[in-house]
Amino acid sequence: MRRAAAWGRSSRRRVLRAREGLRMTRLDLLLAFILVACALAVVQAQHRARTYFVEFEQLKKEARVLDEQWGQLQLEQSTWANPARIDSVARSRLGLVAPGAERVRIETLGGLP
Repeated sequence: MRRAAAWGRSSRRRVLRAREGLRMTRLDLLLAFILVACALAVVQAQHRARTYFVEFEQLKKEARVLDEQWGQLQLEQSTWANPARIDSVARSRLGLVAPGAERVRIETLGGLP
């Protein structure tokens, strides 16, 4: 009887150890899965960061080109808006002349100087 009781206890211990081993195996598998998922997330984040960096550099280059064009357009606009140039073009191309003094009349409001 002692042997049977001892065998029963030892078999229970083996079953408990087997269950604990199974639990540890499940836990190990779960942790391994979480580790792989985290590693994939890190790889994806690094790839996305590199992609965004390349796009950022391209946009900075485009911004520099647009700033240069803006400066050229401002220079061109100041050239076209020069009053002396406008007067010259008006006289040469359109034949405009300034009115004589007899054709200019300055008026003031009633009580104001």
